[in-house]
Amino acid sequence: CGATMLGRLRLVGAGVGRSAAQGGAAGPSMRRVVVAAAAGLRHVARGDCAAAARPLSLAAHPVPAVPEEAPPAHPAARPRAGDILPSLHVESLALGGGEFGGCGVARLTSGFVVFVRGAAPGDVVTAKVAVAKRAYAVADVAALQTAGASRVVPPCPVYGVCGGCRTQHVALETQLAEATAHVKEWMLRVNLGSVEVRETLAADAGAALRYRNRMDFTASSREWHASAPMSLRVAGGQLPGTGRRGRFRDVGAGDADSVDDSGVEAVSGGSEAEEGDSGGAASGAASADDDDDGFVLGLHPARRGGWHGKVVDVASVGCVLQAPIADVAVRAIRDAAVELGVVAHQDRPARGAAPRPFAGGASLSSVTLRTSRPEGGAICNDDGDGVDLLVVLNSGGPDIDALLPLAQEVAMAVGAESSGRLVGVVARYQPPNVPRTRKRALLAAHNGDAAAVAAEVASLEAPVERVLLGAGKLETAMAGVRMRVSPTSFFQPNPGASEMLYKQVAAAAELTGVEVVCDLFCGTGSIGLSLAGEARSVVGVDMSGAAIADARASARRNGITNASFFRVDLRDLKPSRRARRLKHEEAQREHGGWLPTVDGDEADAVGAAAATTAAAPEGAAAGGTEKAERPRHFIPPPDVCVVDPPRAGLHKDLIAMLRTWPGARGGDEDGGSARAAGPHRLVYMSCNPATFARDVAELTRAGEGAWEVEWVQPVAQFPHTPHIELVAALSRRPRSAPVASDA
Repeated sequence: CGATMLGRLRLVGAGVGRSAAQGGAAGPSMRRVVVAAAAGLRHVARGDCAAAARPLSLAAHPVPAVPEEAPPAHPAARPRAGDILPSLHVESLALGGGEFGGCGVARLTSGFVVFVRGAAPGDVVTAKVAVAKRAYAVADVAALQTAGASRVVPPCPVYGVCGGCRTQHVALETQLAEATAHVKEWMLRVNLGSVEVRETLAADAGAALRYRNRMDFTASSREWHASAPMSLRVAGGQLPGTGRRGRFRDVGAGDADSVDDSGVEAVSGGSEAEEGDSGGAASGAASADDDDDGFVLGLHPARRGGWHGKVVDVASVGCVLQAPIADVAVRAIRDAAVELGVVAHQDRPARGAAPRPFAGGASLSSVTLRTSRPEGGAICNDDGDGVDLLVVLNSGGPDIDALLPLAQEVAMAVGAESSGRLVGVVARYQPPNVPRTRKRALLAAHNGDAAAVAAEVASLEAPVERVLLGAGKLETAMAGVRMRVSPTSFFQPNPGASEMLYKQVAAAAELTGVEVVCDLFCGTGSIGLSLAGEARSVVGVDMSGAAIADARASARRNGITNASFFRVDLRDLKPSRRARRLKHEEAQREHGGWLPTVDGDEADAVGAAAATTAAAPEGAAAGGTEKAERPRHFIPPPDVCVVDPPRAGLHKDLIAMLRTWPGARGGDEDGGSARAAGPHRLVYMSCNPATFARDVAELTRAGEGAWEVEWVQPVAQFPHTPHIELVAALSRRPRSAPVASDA
């Protein structure tokens, strides 16, 4: 059997070798030989030597003839890059923070999905495929044949060029309906389609602009130019230009062949991108060979691919998402930086470019503008009256005092051109991360002392912050609570929508005044403090030391004595650490309530939790703690949990903790300290429906400590963007009664 197959393989090898030596390819006959030999090998593998020894028959293994040049597949089957897709009907809008957020969704006759950038639901477009994948394609609008009823005129003069907004060309009512459908789809994907998903809540249409209380602008020496008008008015609608690599399409002629994909940088000026309503003139366009445009302050473009170091000059035209006083400030910063010779420094070089070394002097990497109303509420208005502004200048080097002249120029310009109030100007420098080679050298210098190395690395990477003018913090109000906001603290970016959001959180918590509430990812403590009046006590945890300091200051200012805040890293909650904390909790219950600790982990490690408890420091809110040296603390067992994680969602250890977390002290008649079954209410706030669906699927998985989702309420926290905020109410499933033992 083996000898027979060896002879066949030698025959095949000789034939292929002759074909290759003659410079040709194996024809149909040779392909049949190969197929037949492979069939014989399969017989040998199965031990059927008789079948393998049969004479080799080419006719028994036919191979279909392959033409010399196969005809291209029809675009309806699976399009390829460069294909033109005519008469595409856009069915819906893709939402979420991914690559396709804000794209119109169309399907070919075969069901193949095409994401169309710049399209709105109801549009009929001719599209040109930019990216073709096995399961989907991404296309750009080449011509708008029919504008859908949902298409509106974007209010922003640089919409389609700037990457800040993606859905301004879609009516607000359609955005809300698509948001509801998007959340329902994700719930259906995790087999929770029966859960009630309510209609998306939103403020009135007038509050859909000028709603953001924080904007971040990037400084660069290179500007992203556009060479053609960015809009096309067809049938009462407007089609935003959706260009790639700096080349924006002028589809006014409606000719799909006019779409230019050369990717050559534009060299001419005078486009709509350079005409804004704020009265500022855009900087002149530079040639394609000029890599330095001076100083540009703006937002990243609506690009695809790696970072190229260029920004859209938003300072000249203003941003319709922020307060007018912020428009004045960003333009004043740009003009003063050019006049004073401030260098635009980028920590991250463009793709393929060498990093620029810091040359010293005044440099600026980015600018953060924070606005608020002292009495709280939405900031949207036309004149900026009653709005406070805090300017944060993020320096590109350690010499942050060199930015003082820039701060003074900005203060004079804002005072002269705006009716708002400049609260202060803060300069901040974030040192780069210590590289691994430096850490290894430090480890050797400290004789292997990892704790000493960690302390030194933390000091090298610690940010430097200094108040140049005025105050370094903002004062505002949220849900009736006075709040303090630091330059880097997290605070809800849409105050008007946040008021609706917090009402939904209170409704989901169902507080009666006797519950212990644990506010995870509390930030500045606005959610927990708004619930403190309806709860027995509130414990907020966050890993940001600045946010925790703001939360404690807000508690003191509002006279809230039943709220305490801890610094905790919620990404590192291992079961072993939680087991050690149980002893700590029992010791604290013996003393009554929860005695604050300096560092719960350290107390657990030395086995002396009760000995290390300490009273609140002078001037702190009752129940407060000293600032921890390490970002992990003891978290008391609650009755109600509120979680507001970042876009990545909950860590798997935290999900396991929420399923197995013991509850607050039971209220049995004998006065015992029996632990309850666990928190009975869970309020989940999310800014990412995808990770939310993933997490609730795990939280509701059958087993010990499973939860049930009662309802989900989406909220339009970020109008004209594909992002969705939501609140979900979860309750604990009733557990089976424990079986009594004979003992």
